[in-house]
Order: sequence, then structure tokens, then C-alpha cells
Amino acid sequence: MTALLATHQDLIETDAHPIPEDCLLLAPDVIPALSLDRVYKLFGSRRRVRAALAAIASGARSDRETLKSAHGVFAALAGVDLHVATREILVIVGASGSGKSTLIRHMNGLIHPSHGRVAVAGEPLDCMPRRAMQRLRATQVGMVFQSTSLFPHRTVIDNVAFGLEVKGMARDARYALARLWLDRVELSKWANHYPAELSGGMQQRVGLARTFAPDPETLLLDEPFSALDPILRRSLQDQFLALVGAFQKTAVFVTHDFAEAVRLADRIAVMAEGRIVQLGTPRELVFHPTSSYVASFATPEIRRSLMCAADIAAGRERVRLQETSSACLLGDAPLADVVARLQREDICLHIKGVDDQTIGWIDRHVLLQHVGEMLCTQTPF
Repeated sequence: MTALLATHQDLIETDAHPIPEDCLLLAPDVIPALSLDRVYKLFGSRRRVRAALAAIASGARSDRETLKSAHGVFAALAGVDLHVATREILVIVGASGSGKSTLIRHMNGLIHPSHGRVAVAGEPLDCMPRRAMQRLRATQVGMVFQSTSLFPHRTVIDNVAFGLEVKGMARDARYALARLWLDRVELSKWANHYPAELSGGMQQRVGLARTFAPDPETLLLDEPFSALDPILRRSLQDQFLALVGAFQKTAVFVTHDFAEAVRLADRIAVMAEGRIVQLGTPRELVFHPTSSYVASFATPEIRRSLMCAADIAAGRERVRLQETSSACLLGDAPLADVVARLQREDICLHIKGVDDQTIGWIDRHVLLQHVGEMLCTQTPF
């Protein structure tokens, strides 16, 4: 794996420009990889859209329902504010029609906002020349669609090399890098086949290879695994996480599957009616939802998968004082670790935070009581 990474970097650097040292230090922290500020996308007649935009500019109420009733326009997006940090995996979830796919297509200029600002690495897209925009899509912001969008008349290796060709890389170098990526997704034997000869899962792996090959800083993925069976989907999720981690990419991933979002995300944005109704870590959304809509996504299985020792131990006193046998465990230890330890030994676990302060205590009785309470607890909505 290390050798493959080194080869990849050698090939990419032949087409790279030197980056000032101060930019390397500051840019990842100061400039978001993607930013959307008060973004609206309106559909309707020009006259109605102009009237709606004037109302938005004046500060009038501008949710989807109001824009429809007052101005006769449909707001696919209704005031989205979102900043995606460098090397973050942000997953967007929501019901059909909530605006997920429209939002992600704004991030590389496939759709232009009716109002608001979209920027990639601090550079606004609204004033970007057409050729620069095409280059950005091919080399700086890669995208994977549910349908893969492979060129049917090109072979697998030609598809993977396409972005490198747009980038201007020499033929030998781009095909060497394309072969490297086909090796990485375990499709090297299919290099000279056409997309129609591949299964759906194999086509998605070609799509991933094609997206990663030009070394884009940011990846956009619009429900790429939703049509696949559960076993293949999980395998591709693993491959996606490994590649994003190895090459330190920023990724925005759209899905309707909340379990998939929890598995992949650093943060999750939940959308409804063209707006982001809650943004936070998987644990924040599952254990601290701000609405019944957000709460409805969390199944008992998802709650259990996110539960950790601190959730169980918080505020618990050591009640079995006569018991001398105990062991320490960090508060972020997953529920599975707690269960495994107490299955092996009937002891009292001393749960501590990273600052070595006591969070609480867990024994078998506390574990059974708390897990039952937590999985059965109803949200306050």
C-alpha cells in the first residue's frame, strides 16, 4: 500500500504547482473546502422569481411554503448556510424532495444559485469562466453519481484516465496512474473491457477510481451505493473510507440511508423543505435531536452502535463497595467493549475521561438497566 501511495504522489507531482509554505500552514484551517452562504434555488417564471428574490433581499420570511404561497415559486433550496472543513466527511441526509441532490450540484457549479454565494477553497463559482469551471470539475472537485456516468464508448481504463487527460497529463503517465487506481479497486483485469460488461458494483468502483485518479481536493458523491445490495454496499463504504483517509480528501456524501450516514460521517446535515434543519456529529443528532423529524432517523440499532461507556457511567456511583475487583476504561469506549469486558468478568468498571477524571462506574446490573432505558426512551417530541 505504501509503495502504491508513493507512486501515486510521484505521478501527481509532475503536474503540480509549488504551494507557498504559509498557505500549507494556514489554508486548511482558515479557508473552508466548500462554503455556501444563504443559498436559494428558485423555479418559476422570471417575473415571479424576481419578486421572490426582492423579498428575500428585504429580509422577508423566505421558507419554501412562504415563497410558494406568496410568490408562486418553488424553492428547491431555501436559504442554505454550510461550511465544509478541509478533510471532513460531511454526509447529507433527508427525505426525497428535501433538496439533497440540488445542494450537492451547487458545490461544483452544475447548478447555479438564484441567490447566495458558493465557493470552493475560497474561490466564488459565480464569476468563474466556463473553461475554468470545466477544469475544476475534472480535476479539483470530483463527483460520483448513483448512475456512475461512465462513458459507454470508452474502455474502463480510458474512463479512469479521462480526468487526467483533461488535466493535461502525458499519455504514458496518465495510463500508468489509471492502471494504479484500477489495481487499488481490484479491477486491473477489466481494464480493456467496456462499462456495459461490468456489474453495477464494478461500475461504481470504476467511478471511484476515475474520481480519485486526478487527485481532486474534494469529492462529491450523490447516493453512489444506494442501488447496491447490502454486502456490496458495505464493502464499497469500507473502500471509500480507506481511500479518503489515505489521501486526506474532503468529501460530501448524499444518502437517504441514515445508518450509512452514521457509519461514514464526521458530521451529518439533515435536510427538510430545502433547508438544513440540524447539523452535527452522528452522536449529536442521535442523542440530542432538535425535532421529531431528526429523531425519526435513529433506530434502536443505530443508538446502540453509537452508545459508549460514558453514556452509561455518567453520574453512577460505585454501589457495590464490598467488591474489590475493578478495572479502568475510557469514557469513549464503545458499548461492545463494555459488554465484552463484563461478559468475561463480574467486576465494576471505573470509567474515566481523557483528563483522568472519574465519569462513573458500570457493573452488570448498571449495564443492563441503562441499555434497556436508553433503547426504549422516547424523544420529547
